[in-house]
Amino acid sequence: MSVQSFLSGFAFFLAVAATAAETVTDVKTHEPIDVPANRKAGTPVELSKPLPADPAAVEKTEKQTGFVVRPGMARISSGENVGTNADHDIGSYRIRMFEPFHMDLTEVTWKQWNEVREWAMKRLDVAESERPFFVYEFDGPGIGKADDHPVVSVTWFDSLRWCNARSEKEGLTPCYTVGGEILRRKAETPPDCNPSSSGYRLPTVQEWTYAARGGLIGKRFPWGETISHDNANYYSAVEMRDAEGRLYDVSKTRGCHPAYASEPFPFTSPVKSFPPNAYGLYDIVGNVAEWAWSPKGASRVACGGSWDADARGLRNASTSVHNGPGERDDTIGFRTVRRAGQ
Repeated sequence: MSVQSFLSGFAFFLAVAATAAETVTDVKTHEPIDVPANRKAGTPVELSKPLPADPAAVEKTEKQTGFVVRPGMARISSGENVGTNADHDIGSYRIRMFEPFHMDLTEVTWKQWNEVREWAMKRLDVAESERPFFVYEFDGPGIGKADDHPVVSVTWFDSLRWCNARSEKEGLTPCYTVGGEILRRKAETPPDCNPSSSGYRLPTVQEWTYAARGGLIGKRFPWGETISHDNANYYSAVEMRDAEGRLYDVSKTRGCHPAYASEPFPFTSPVKSFPPNAYGLYDIVGNVAEWAWSPKGASRVACGGSWDADARGLRNASTSVHNGPGERDDTIGFRTVRRAGQ
């Protein structure tokens, strides 16, 4: 194993082991690890600007910032976030990110899911005689209301296999293996994750939480203290108050979001239907909850709440546990991350 791989793996372990809870500092007191040489100390890192899709614009942005640009993803800087939660039932937190990473701007859409899944199940890029060894198996087809809606009803294992398939489709090294072999088939054994690989993977709970905060300090939600249907697709309940009795669900409409509560289920909304957080991430809470990476022996967790969750489930540090190996739900989807600089 190379020194770089070891250090990367150790950093990943520390990030997983970090204690996460609500709210975040704005990272102004922590100097990111991998700043470009021409950046003066204390200068804020630009994280929230939409990434350009035009190749010429990408090249120009990379030269200006010194950072790798990935269209469709936001670069989240390394740093440390320490703070006190807005709600007493969650407590204080400390989150450390030892390495920067890129995260999808949106949840994986129904269109993206199908394009990668169909490629993975056919593997026409491989010689026919070898194809049986390279094709992927999935627990199910998933569900999507439209091409621009997030995919749902995807098992945790299927989200990992999809990450590997997307990696292989783009010529990257997959992150997930079982017994040293790339995870492509159905497996009961939880896989290993190699964080030094160049491919796609699920974020850890700590990475997801760090990114969801968008740099805000001590706030209940990614944008502030209160929530309404103007902010996210969720179930607005009556009289949702904090420990001091202050109303924090201030939506003028109640129940499921009226713009999207139409048959058939699920009541998802198109990605980018609501403003992003300060890091440029859309639907980081609400719409669908998102699978996170769980190492062997740990509970499988979904973050962010969904169209069917009340305001409590959309708080920055709220998670839900799903331990069944084939568990899937029309409220759960996912988004992916990659190491920065690869």
